[in-house]
Amino acid sequence: MEQSDSLAPKATAGVAADAAARRLRGGRAADGLLLASVAVMAAVTHINLPSALRETLVIAYVLTVPGWSVARLLRLARLDLEVTAALAVSFALPLVAGWLMLALGSWHPYAPYLLSLAVTAAAAVWARLG
Repeated sequence: MEQSDSLAPKATAGVAADAAARRLRGGRAADGLLLASVAVMAAVTHINLPSALRETLVIAYVLTVPGWSVARLLRLARLDLEVTAALAVSFALPLVAGWLMLALGSWHPYAPYLLSLAVTAAAAVWARLG
């Protein structure tokens, strides 16, 4: 009996931490941030920024944001699982896109980038509506 009583505060703290993490990563703010990042990245590719800055921003976007939008749709219960899924999807998408472009003999990296912008925006809107 004493053992279950001593574990109760730890279990309650874990549940409270999970609920707080869900509130922080969910909701309209995250969807708005995803949509804002899509708008900024669409603008970055069309304005005259120094090449190194533009490439750094695009690479940072491609390796984080598309997976984040997809992971939000999964509505995973734990933050560590959501981060892992977001990074896995974000790293896999450019690899698959590059492989397809090489396999098809058509190297046009701008097309998959535009597709990732569209998919990210659609996923953010879908998460907001659903």
